[in-house]
Amino acid sequence: MRNIRLASTFFALLFFCSTLSFAGPFGFNRGMTKDQVIQLVGKNAVKSRSSDGVTITVTTAPKPYDDFEEYILQFSPDEGLLKIIAVGRTIDTSSDGEQLKDSFDTLHKALVGAFGPAENDFDFLKSGSIWTEGHDFMPGLLHQDRTLASYWNPKNRADRIDEIRLKAVALDYTHGYIALGYEFEGWNEFVDTINAKKNSALQ
Repeated sequence: MRNIRLASTFFALLFFCSTLSFAGPFGFNRGMTKDQVIQLVGKNAVKSRSSDGVTITVTTAPKPYDDFEEYILQFSPDEGLLKIIAVGRTIDTSSDGEQLKDSFDTLHKALVGAFGPAENDFDFLKSGSIWTEGHDFMPGLLHQDRTLASYWNPKNRADRIDEIRLKAVALDYTHGYIALGYEFEGWNEFVDTINAKKNSALQ
């Protein structure tokens, strides 16, 4: 009995120590299971779960970042955690989007410091849009005529991050938030598998 207790204690400590060396964004590592995530953040932090078992939303992280209020985590049943979307706190802004753009720029600079220049930076208005004035930034963003986003494609990283997406999102003409997504290696293949299964009903 004593040996069993010692073994249990050893494996519990081993798991705890392994989670101290957080390699991934916000302390979430590729391949984590949902149970491992919940053990780290606590059951009370789980805000929702999808019916298909792919997604859970939590209100904190092992390494939380103050600008974000929740983290949407998506899992493969075989490979564990493959995608993170950090959802920013609601930002009060003028219709020209000044405060939202400032928050975007702050996070953009931090990501450039960590991952280098973005492969793609987008700040444009769709051709033919009616939201052409300076004070139309938020209306244009809300109606998906305007885009403010950046993309990184890191290579050969130990944490196996495959793509990073930073995006400004409008809730209405005076409120918005920043979304920051991380996709790990294997995410695209997992999505292809889901789509193939769905599309098989058409055959």
